[in-house]
Amino acid sequence: MLFGSFNFDNGKLGGWKIINQDASKLPQDLTSATGKLFTERVGTRFTALWYLATQPVNGMNHFLICKAENSDRENTKSIVGVIVNIPAGSIGGEGATIREVIEDVALIEGNDPDNNIKEFFDKAVSGLTGNKLRPVVYLGSKVMKGVHHYIICESRTNHSDEDPFAALVELRVFMNEANVENFVKLAA
Repeated sequence: MLFGSFNFDNGKLGGWKIINQDASKLPQDLTSATGKLFTERVGTRFTALWYLATQPVNGMNHFLICKAENSDRENTKSIVGVIVNIPAGSIGGEGATIREVIEDVALIEGNDPDNNIKEFFDKAVSGLTGNKLRPVVYLGSKVMKGVHHYIICESRTNHSDEDPFAALVELRVFMNEANVENFVKLAA
């Protein structure tokens, strides 16, 4: 685990079993499936960076954090969440599909507009120098001397020619104040 004391509800998060490892260690069927899916997609090329979780749904869903490269005029790059489904009984990842591409997250915990984490996130990252953060996937929270929120973000340095990278950010909110407690780059 990136943050040892945070166990994502005993390894589960909303029916997802947390894997939490570098994408270089993907299971063979997922490697085969993404190799085909990620190269066949028109307009966007994905590179898996982090293997976040699995969920048994009509086979197995796999949640990956990826770098997306769009073949537009500006060749834009961003960090996204990609959910790949490999159907039950699949051999070598055959029949796999991309179920969802997550480019942004609302940062409203439990869909409660009164608990808008985005306000705290914006406040905490406004004072950071060197990196610009954009929330991509909200993982969850724990209570310990305030509320700690765990968010996978796209991070860009202030040097515009550098590619974005994925980072896990721990945001602590305590007594109406927010700060970034931890920032961990997810290895590629």
